[in-house]
Amino acid sequence: MVKLKRLRDRAPFAVVGANTLVVGDGGSRIRARSYPWGVVEVENMEHNDFAALRYLLLTAFMQELRDVTHNVHYENYRTAKLSGIAQESHFQTRDGKDPMSLMESEKKEHEAKMRKMEAEMESVFEQKVEEKNQKLLEFENDLMRRADQMREQLRAQEQEQEAARRAFDLERTSWEEAWREWDIGADIGTNGATLGLGERVINEVIKERAKTEKKRKGLF
Repeated sequence: MVKLKRLRDRAPFAVVGANTLVVGDGGSRIRARSYPWGVVEVENMEHNDFAALRYLLLTAFMQELRDVTHNVHYENYRTAKLSGIAQESHFQTRDGKDPMSLMESEKKEHEAKMRKMEAEMESVFEQKVEEKNQKLLEFENDLMRRADQMREQLRAQEQEQEAARRAFDLERTSWEEAWREWDIGADIGTNGATLGLGERVINEVIKERAKTEKKRKGLF
């Protein structure tokens, strides 16, 4: 800070540029400016302020120099140049605005349109996503409904099969009992007894068996 203050205190700066090289005390070549009355060494701060100004601009305040150049000097030049072009071409302004204000207004309008378009696109995208999610939900519900229907059908088929199996078991049991009683009746029928399913049924069965046996013997 002390060095910066000391260098800034040298303002206004007296700066010269080199137009020749001279040999210094140590034999080194030094940039200098030759005058009829003598030589001014460019790097010697006792002769001029070139080194001080170079340090301040390129080392201490380089970023500030860039910012001021871009935001102040360049903008002033651009404004003056565009204003001159507008005047030469009889550029018609709107609402009494100069070209720079007009460009700024158009820029803001464009940004507003872009934000509106972006909001609309986001709204459309969200709507599409919502519709897609709704379709997926409906599809999932339909699958669950079909799965429930299939389970109900399978349960009903199992019940029907179970009922048919029980009926078959009952019928098979009845036939097995009937055949056992028929065998018993057939065995004792030759002795004139009538047991089992009843006299009429056993007699009919015995007659049928006798006919079958007679036919079989008649074949031989």
